[in-house]
Amino acid sequence: MQIIEGTWKELSTRADEFRGRRLRLIVLPEEGNAFVDSKKLHEAAAQIIEEADKVERKPGKSSNDPPKTIFP
Repeated sequence: MQIIEGTWKELSTRADEFRGRRLRLIVLPEEGNAFVDSKKLHEAAAQIIEEADKVERKPGKSSNDPPKTIFP
């Protein structure tokens, strides 16, 4: 599998290379819109992290503890 990125004009010059092959086309946001989407993503991540910091944590079993036996 290859990931090839470029403008339509750049990619169309390679049409012979991909003739007869299955392709997946993902249309990326325009440069101006990419910043807005990125900003929303960062804001959402910050909110999730803030909410996670408020969760009461309970200490778990130490990873140094020997495992419990399955059979008595």
